[in-house]
Amino acid sequence: MDPFLNVHFLGELYLRTDPSFFGRATVPALIDVSTGKIVNNDFRNLPYYLETFFRSFDSNNTPDLYPVFLRNDIQQMNDWLYSHINNGVYQMFFAQKITAYEKAFSHFFDGLSTLDLRLKTQRFLSGDYITDSDVRLFVTLTRLDCSYYRFLGPIRQRLVDYKNLWDYARDLYSVKAFQRHTFFSEYAKERRVPGKEFQTFNARFWDQIDYEALWNSPQQRSLLSQTPLKLFF
Repeated sequence: MDPFLNVHFLGELYLRTDPSFFGRATVPALIDVSTGKIVNNDFRNLPYYLETFFRSFDSNNTPDLYPVFLRNDIQQMNDWLYSHINNGVYQMFFAQKITAYEKAFSHFFDGLSTLDLRLKTQRFLSGDYITDSDVRLFVTLTRLDCSYYRFLGPIRQRLVDYKNLWDYARDLYSVKAFQRHTFFSEYAKERRVPGKEFQTFNARFWDQIDYEALWNSPQQRSLLSQTPLKLFF
C-alpha cells in the first residue's frame, strides 16, 4: 500500500485521473499527491522536466545530469539511444515477421558496437561526467544479460562480451545511487514449471548467480577521466 496515495497499484491512479481509461498503466508517472492524479507520464521528456523545472527543489549536493552547455548533445544522444537501444530492444521483442526482427536485431547490436567504440576513449557518454544519457543507457544494459536475452532469440554478443560497455556499466554500478535502484535477481527471477522436463536457464539458475559479485568486479574506467573522483557536474 502506498502510504501517501492509499493505493496498491499504479493502474488505480490512472483510473482516478480518468475513470474511462482502459489502456496500460505505464511508468514513469508523475503524481500530484494532493489530488492523487497523474499529471505527466511522458517517459521520454519527464527526466528533462525534473532536471530543469524542478531543479529549485533539489538539495545543494544534487548532481546536475543535464548541464546547460551539454543539453543539445544530451538530447541528440538520448534520441539515438531511444531508437537504437532503449526502444530498439523492444523492436525485436514485438517483431512478428522475421524480416522485421532481423532489421531490429542489426539496429540494436550495431548500436551496442557503436557505443562500445565510443566508450573506448571516454569514461561516460558525454565525457568525464555522468549525465542523463548514462542513466537511460544503464537501465537497458542492466537487464540485457539477466533478463532481456530470454526474449531476443539468438544474440550476437552478451553485454559481458563488449569490453568497454561492460566496464562502463560496472563503473556506473559502483555509484551508490545506481546500486540502490538496480535489482538483478528480480529482473532474472523465473519460476520452474512443475512437470516440465526442460526448464529455462533462468528458471534453473537465477537464484544461483551472484550478480553483486559479477557487477562489482574491478574495472579501471576512472583512468579515462581527468577528475576520477568527481562523477557528476
